[in-house]
Amino acid sequence: MRSSNTSLVTNTGDSPELVLVFDGDCGFCHRAVRLILEQDRRRLIRFAAWQSDFGGYLRRRFPLLERIDSVALYEKAAITGIERITTRSDAILRLAGRLGGPWRILQAGYLLPKSIRDGVYTWFANHRHRLSGRDDHCARPLPETRRWAEQPPVPGEPAERRPS
Repeated sequence: MRSSNTSLVTNTGDSPELVLVFDGDCGFCHRAVRLILEQDRRRLIRFAAWQSDFGGYLRRRFPLLERIDSVALYEKAAITGIERITTRSDAILRLAGRLGGPWRILQAGYLLPKSIRDGVYTWFANHRHRLSGRDDHCARPLPETRRWAEQPPVPGEPAERRPS
């Protein structure tokens, strides 16, 4: 892996699978997931808590994620299968770009040095439970949304065929 923020580079030309992995015990994270569910009109993004089977799979697959307890964006290219993990401010900015529309304005954050972006992100991540409360269980959206990446991926099986 290159750094703790990126594991592999993905080919952006082939419709990646996107999974936002978040802290299932964080009230702020739950509210953010609900907001993203509402804003993701194209239904591109799926979700998994770090405490889920999928979160555990990612930590085993990418050992540097053991140090991450806040947010990560997992992308897997549909055609090539190349994977990418982004964390901290890079994950948030990349997610904003995927949401499109007015959310893309947040990508102006790339103009700031990464050390500053990640410093602000890390401060917030370290204080998020005190700032927003702690949930004792993972929030679930309505079952019909089917946007939860519960199971680890099966090698060679397309994302759209996996149960969600």
